[in-house]
Amino acid sequence: IVAIIISIPLWIIGAVFSIRAVHVLASPPHYEERDVGRVLKEKDPGNVPVYILDWPFLETISYYGNQKLSILGLESSGTTLKAPFYMITNNPVMTYFYNREGELMSGYEDVRVLYRGRYLVLIYTEKDFVLPEFSHR
Repeated sequence: IVAIIISIPLWIIGAVFSIRAVHVLASPPHYEERDVGRVLKEKDPGNVPVYILDWPFLETISYYGNQKLSILGLESSGTTLKAPFYMITNNPVMTYFYNREGELMSGYEDVRVLYRGRYLVLIYTEKDFVLPEFSHR
């Protein structure tokens, strides 16, 4: 009986710490990665390339989207991407595509934003474009 009385509070404490651990393992960006993957799966790119620019975590997007991702780093500045393609990146990188009025800059007018979250953006275009010069490489 004493062992049962002592073990019940320990089980409760263990359950609380386990629930907290799950929250830490699944961070807010993880949920956006899942959402982006689901949008990709819905769009079913087929042979259309899916680029991921300046985002270090690929597994969740690739898993939920059932897609192979082509990695681009900030050193890819000035690279011409042949359309059509999808591109996943983060919000700070997307600022290079917009002017101060919040409109897409020249050369990026045909970009369609398919998903925008707090951390990630998924775009699609049917027109070639050149990646901007990233100053924070």
